[in-house]
Amino acid sequence: MRYWEEQYVTPPGSIDFPYIYAFDCSGLTPGNTYQNLSQNINGDSDFILRRIMGLHTVLGSPATGQFLYRNASQSLCMSSPVYPSSATRQVLPEKFYARNTQIVFDLYGVSLAGIPCGGCGLLKIPTAQLGFQGVRRYPCGAGGPTGITAYPYREFKWQNNVNFTLSVFAGSDPVTFYLPTNNYDVELERISITYQSGAPLTTEDFLIQLYDPNSHAFFSIPILSGFINNAQAGWRTRRSIFPVPSVVYPVGSQIRFDITSLLCTLGGAQSYQIVFDGIQRLPRGTRPTS
Repeated sequence: MRYWEEQYVTPPGSIDFPYIYAFDCSGLTPGNTYQNLSQNINGDSDFILRRIMGLHTVLGSPATGQFLYRNASQSLCMSSPVYPSSATRQVLPEKFYARNTQIVFDLYGVSLAGIPCGGCGLLKIPTAQLGFQGVRRYPCGAGGPTGITAYPYREFKWQNNVNFTLSVFAGSDPVTFYLPTNNYDVELERISITYQSGAPLTTEDFLIQLYDPNSHAFFSIPILSGFINNAQAGWRTRRSIFPVPSVVYPVGSQIRFDITSLLCTLGGAQSYQIVFDGIQRLPRGTRPTS
């Protein structure tokens, strides 16, 4: 038996931009119930919701609280609040939220995640966020990456990485890093973050903001690194599927990202590796480069 896989097609005249709206839950009170919380959708584009992340950071791990959310029409997406079965929840079929609308949701029995710390003036560094992942849909010509490569090309596996040591701590300003694309266009498909030793991250050590080749941010606010980390410990329930769709960085552009530390001063500096995986678009007749 063969199954037919229908290829996803963006509607004519539109371009989809991978995006995560993030809701900071650090201001909520543990144990309380909150109804009609809302995540605003920007006024320049529609949003198609495909995944909800971070439930374990807000409702406990394993979950002791429940959640419920609504369609753009404000009708319920489920008959009653539910316990999340994992850190993420797929949204199938995808849900459409028009520009200037809201994703409205309820949280029952909040239990906020955080990093214990006695050396930075905080008993616990908050790491409680909800991430609403999907795509922002723009009209063509709105300034987003088109994904078009002007020359005939063949695809070759591509990978590059950035190694860095984070020696600033919670409360510090973001630190910016760049990875240039020097030779050919590259198509970013996956991001993996580990310690430089290769060990997987088991805690949320920092927030990250990533930018497209035109300096547009992929996230509404800096997000937990686990939201986009394909190598996070416990990947069976937390594995990233970002970016979808993939993003093309033309030759001469750069992958820029900002890191905001969540480290406690008592733990000292930590060293990390961020690996960017994807496709290098080689002009026909050329050989691959690093």
